[in-house]
Amino acid sequence: MNFKTILKKAYRLFHSQGVEKLVLPFVFSKKRIQIASEISTKDINPVSGPRIWFHAASAGELESLWPLIVLAGSPGASSPSNEIIVTLLSESGWGALERLKQKLQEIEAKVVFLGYSPWEGGWGNSLDQIRPTFFVTVKYEAWPDLWVSLQERNIPLVIIGARARKSLRIAKRITELLAELPQLLLFPCDPGDVNDLKQLFPKAFLEVVNEPRWERVFDRSKMGAPRARELTQVCKLHPRPWGVIGNAWLEDLKFLLPVLKEFQGTIWIVPHHLKTENIRKIRQFLAANGIDSVLTQGTAGDDLAIPTSAILVNEMGFLSELYSSADWAFVGGGFGAGIHSTIEPAIYGIPIAIGPNGSGKFSEVNQLQRSGQLSLLRNTPDLLEWIKEVSLDSHPELGQTALRPNKVQQNKQRWKREAESRCGGASQILYSLFQGNK
Repeated sequence: MNFKTILKKAYRLFHSQGVEKLVLPFVFSKKRIQIASEISTKDINPVSGPRIWFHAASAGELESLWPLIVLAGSPGASSPSNEIIVTLLSESGWGALERLKQKLQEIEAKVVFLGYSPWEGGWGNSLDQIRPTFFVTVKYEAWPDLWVSLQERNIPLVIIGARARKSLRIAKRITELLAELPQLLLFPCDPGDVNDLKQLFPKAFLEVVNEPRWERVFDRSKMGAPRARELTQVCKLHPRPWGVIGNAWLEDLKFLLPVLKEFQGTIWIVPHHLKTENIRKIRQFLAANGIDSVLTQGTAGDDLAIPTSAILVNEMGFLSELYSSADWAFVGGGFGAGIHSTIEPAIYGIPIAIGPNGSGKFSEVNQLQRSGQLSLLRNTPDLLEWIKEVSLDSHPELGQTALRPNKVQQNKQRWKREAESRCGGASQILYSLFQGNK
């Protein structure tokens, strides 16, 4: 038994016995831990065609994989007999997985398994059970035991939205201590990531593709949301311009306070957390700074129709649709845990701003900055300059503030066209897997 084999066994034992018993109970529910092995014990039918295992860390990553999963399972795809496996690591994405399950049933996809993934240290049994043709994951999800287990079974690893992130660097180092790297097919969504990836993985197949989540957001926008239409109609007399602060954290609102206090239009605030305590803290913060706010849920329609400076959305499910009615958007998280999706407001051609935290994690941030649609704000002068540029022009003689017919408005149609041009990533990837990479 050589040194690498000993290390590999020790690594797997450490995770399957130590981490699983001592760490996971503090991170995941007892039910989640109990059903982690379901995929390795399920009675799986014999392989009848290409099998693609899609794995996402949580709901956000599943959104990126969604268009590719649906296309791969649809009749008329590059390989119409594809069999589909979808797993999640986090419990937070279970609702999204249920919705995906319904979609796959509608298109009569051949689904082998949908559920939770195994833990690190336990991938081998599940791979033996499933026997996938490809294992597809997204962005930063990287596990050394998974990589080693794929290499041992000669299963290619596909990473969508690949960037030379810290997680990939760590996974590579540990994997090389234990075994060889698996065959890697990397699909970055930003040409700027190619050189770093080539240096990190010189033997990998590399192809720049569009981020599949653009397609997912466009599809959702076509469905619309009745509640969003209802709210915007009820609030139609609230003064313009309208700004939407999406996935807002209290730290974001503190940064935006100069705008919240002086803005003469209407600001819609959609908190990241909708728990009662968080809503209470936000309302207290606004009131303490002299900002009137009204809740969308729990407020009578007549009262909600009365113009006020801030509308606090204490319900979920239609943030993207609110962006469609906005004149500008600030995507939250950049002064807290990290920014959220900028694709949702981008498809409507409105100017977007974010804070710095986590801005380097998303390829679309770079794209939107290059097009001039997105601005990265680090301090109050940045904020005041941006809000002046994108939406305000003072008209003292009218006693009001009106939307400026400036270059932002002139760019709006161009930004919309650019957003539409970023679709097509799912078909690019599927073609490369079955046709281009032979």
